Amino acid sequence: MTEFEYIAQYSDHGKRADQVLGQHLPEYSRSQIQKWVKDGQLRINQQSCLKPNKPLKENDQITLIIPPATPLIHAPQNIALDIIHEDHHILLINKPANLTVHPGAGNPQDTLLNGLLMHDPKLIELPRAGIVHRLDKDTSGLMVIAKTIEAQNALIEMIKRREVTRIYLALTWGQTPLQFSVDAPIGRHKTKRTLMTVTASGKPAKTHFETIEKLGNFSLLSCKLETGRTHQIRVHLLHEGYPIIGDSTYQKKIPLAYPVPWTTQQAINSLNRQFLHAHKLSFLHPLSHKSMQFECPLPLDLVSTLNQLRS
Repeated sequence: MTEFEYIAQYSDHGKRADQVLGQHLPEYSRSQIQKWVKDGQLRINQQSCLKPNKPLKENDQITLIIPPATPLIHAPQNIALDIIHEDHHILLINKPANLTVHPGAGNPQDTLLNGLLMHDPKLIELPRAGIVHRLDKDTSGLMVIAKTIEAQNALIEMIKRREVTRIYLALTWGQTPLQFSVDAPIGRHKTKRTLMTVTASGKPAKTHFETIEKLGNFSLLSCKLETGRTHQIRVHLLHEGYPIIGDSTYQKKIPLAYPVPWTTQQAINSLNRQFLHAHKLSFLHPLSHKSMQFECPLPLDLVSTLNQLRS
């Protein structure tokens, strides 16, 4: 159990308590904060407050008690894994689209983690069953999993030091420059708490892009992560005006060079997820320090969309 303490500023005057708390606790959803308030975890000027919409005044002393997370009991499940490489310390998989990586609220099972525990029951001894990075549910491609605590600790540090190279393929709206980089901090959206956005108060984020192919109104990009923020590629491309095809969360209408033919629109509509694939992964093996380089081709649904656009 932890306590979050904050003194309301002049700019907070008149704002709802849950709104201000959400701005300073972006790792928690607004609904979670509201539940804690209704459960009696909020004090304003040492007085209990059960109203999430309580207007604040400048210099109000706010204390929110954050209960410890309830540990989830993860069960092994027979979920097919496309294993690219496996040794004593690490496991490389090609994650399919429509597979969540880790269980969470409202999604306690049918995840990659559950499949990993079936594949290797010893992974239950590791935090997050050895998972050291994530892909969005509808993003396919390469992931590295640790099988020992030594490998997990080493991989986490390597990712922090930016020693793991991750390259994605993305198909976007619009005609992109041949090469460009986006260096813009990413954080929670102020009002839509499930979304990320470019914001001055966010964490540093940098992505490098290279145009591989231009397809009329669309561009196929190679995307190299320098940092690893949530939804980083999707948010950075949206910020530049090139939203990813099929991304129902972040996609928006943009001016196109010329009208989209009906057949092209059909190809886009047939794709039921964002066109984003973790294509390449390279790093030094965390124990042997041998150079490891992996490449995973586009899955059939993305290849089909590309072929329809090319034709």
